[in-house]
Amino acid sequence: MAIRFKNQINNSIRLRRVRVSFFLFSSLIINFYPGFSQNPSSSKIEAVARFRNDSVLLRYSPANAQAWLYGNQYGYTIKRYTLKKGNDFSLTDPEVIQLTESPIKPQPLSALETLAEKDKYVAILAQAIYGERFQTGTASGAVQLVNKAKELENRFSFALFSADQSVEAAKAGGLFFVDKKVKKGESYLYRVYINLPANVVHKVDTGFVYIDTSQPVELPKLVDVKAVFKNHLVQLSWDKEYAESFFCRYSIERAEGKGEFIPLDLPTIIQLTESRASSKRITVTDSLPSNDTPYRYRVKGVTIFGEISEPSQEVSGKGVEEKKVDAPMITTHRLLDKGQIEFSWQYPTELEDPIQGFEISRSNKAKGNFQVIGTKLKPDQRSYIDHKPNSTNYYVVSAIDKYGKKQGSFPALIQLLDSIPPKTPIELKGLMDSTGVVKLTWKNNTEPDLKMYRVFKANQPQAPFLEITHEELKENRFTDTVAVRWLNKGVYYKVVAVDYHYNQSGYSKILEVKRPDLIAPSAPVISKAESSTTSIYLEWKPSSSSDVAFYQIYRKVNDQKDWKVVKQINQKDKVFEYIDPVDKGKEYTYALIAQDSAGLQSSFDNTIKVKSIDDKTIPKVTSLKATVDRVNKKIVLSWSYPTPIEKVKIYKAEKGKPLSIWKVLEGIENQTEDNEIYINTSYEYAIQVIAYLGAESPLSERVGVKY
Repeated sequence: MAIRFKNQINNSIRLRRVRVSFFLFSSLIINFYPGFSQNPSSSKIEAVARFRNDSVLLRYSPANAQAWLYGNQYGYTIKRYTLKKGNDFSLTDPEVIQLTESPIKPQPLSALETLAEKDKYVAILAQAIYGERFQTGTASGAVQLVNKAKELENRFSFALFSADQSVEAAKAGGLFFVDKKVKKGESYLYRVYINLPANVVHKVDTGFVYIDTSQPVELPKLVDVKAVFKNHLVQLSWDKEYAESFFCRYSIERAEGKGEFIPLDLPTIIQLTESRASSKRITVTDSLPSNDTPYRYRVKGVTIFGEISEPSQEVSGKGVEEKKVDAPMITTHRLLDKGQIEFSWQYPTELEDPIQGFEISRSNKAKGNFQVIGTKLKPDQRSYIDHKPNSTNYYVVSAIDKYGKKQGSFPALIQLLDSIPPKTPIELKGLMDSTGVVKLTWKNNTEPDLKMYRVFKANQPQAPFLEITHEELKENRFTDTVAVRWLNKGVYYKVVAVDYHYNQSGYSKILEVKRPDLIAPSAPVISKAESSTTSIYLEWKPSSSSDVAFYQIYRKVNDQKDWKVVKQINQKDKVFEYIDPVDKGKEYTYALIAQDSAGLQSSFDNTIKVKSIDDKTIPKVTSLKATVDRVNKKIVLSWSYPTPIEKVKIYKAEKGKPLSIWKVLEGIENQTEDNEIYINTSYEYAIQVIAYLGAESPLSERVGVKY
């Protein structure tokens, strides 16, 4: 079997968690603790190690109940591989020593009974291994649920739990070993396996653990221990994730005043399941004999090897006496001269003794940020004068007990007479996206009595504006939705501010928000193309769209794939023609697009091919054909030419006579018919083409046909 190294060095004693399916003992508070994982589908041995006092401590455990039964029956064998001595590694042929002369098994029942008198966890272990029936208490709550589980799983879970809580229980259960024949500075790999006979079908994987004795690791202290003192009790808590990386249980010590610390006999803190790990802190509650005495606490962590950490930093405090404090109720108010406000409240006289007085807070909103404006009011005081109130005021009167705890009244609204409206909103801005969502913002008004904003909309700046805020708008932003495809290019908004006396500001400046342009402009059409030996002249009909920003002329040579922009012409220049310098004798393909102010472009389908002229002549036609159609009594002439031409001249003669011009056609024609013919007569035809800039081809070869 190949040697496998643990990724996690076990001498840091970061231990894995146990998934425990056991019952609740009356002496246990169910919480969380780290230990070995239990996976019913995995048959293997897990092991951890710790180097201490020139010895290596080993803790190992089977991963499921069946493997545990095999371990109890056949015992565990431990071998040690020495991988490093000093700086020399020996991975291919390490020194191997079997540390167990005979397999390690749980101690007999008689030995466990003696140990159980001093250690309750040994008693649990003995019941789990040797008990005829495994019962865990009366049938209540969680016990009823666990009783439905298999008895073997319960025995296995309690055995592992007991071994994690007590080193003596781990030794008694055959799950603990001390290797005293080690040397500091050497590295070892320990192999732990069950001595299964060959006829046992079910196999259990070997457990491996690596440890380097040259790197001893000290136990850390618990950190972030906090205490919350209440009436005759204290809640202690500390970071769960950090603590569970090192410890499986905890020891809590308490001292009265400046006295010595004494360990508390509090219930053990253990882990039940991963699902209970929602809290990020471990919490323990202790009862305080007196609220008048100061108490100090500290916490120590305990590992599965029985090691105890140094104590945490101390936390201290006193119990907090709880006495009834009622909430005041504001009843009446009146407006005084010079803009002052006086208001009164009710509070039971018999409850004046537990309080130190009253406090007055004020805000301009019922759920706003209340500021304290009056302090140290006597317990028998029942009224208060606000000398500098706002136009709108929410007041809260709080009764404060001897410990500073507050009970506040419901907010009471008191307003001054006000006829001054808020300032007109400014810096109105807005933007519409492609779906028609409009987001408006403006500068926030600073009046303390501002109640809300109102937003108005119209489709034309001269049209009536209608309010679109149907609820109180508290923030200086608003979202609207409009139709994108609309005849009007924009939508118009304005905003007003309203105070708590419903005084309304003036309207803001009208804001135009343009609708997004989603329609590409119509394509321009190339209407004319003429070539010469040095240039090609293009002329086009402009796009019919009104928002065209410019035109772009694209060109590519022969059949190349890449287009090149050769000219960009602004729409405002009103130029719809272009002369492109070219090389003679080459064929060019042109495309013309229109682009609007929103960046949308017309289609790229309008293309044309033009060939520049080599010189004053162009090639003659070589494809002229003459075909007799005796049914329809005519001769059909057809031809083709590779480049655009302006005119086609057709020559005709009876055989043996000189040719003369018979017909002139437009350059787009490539076929014609001759109906002026006689039976048994032979005719000859020839053709000549003329380019746009006047270049003429030579006369083609004569083509003869007899009708």
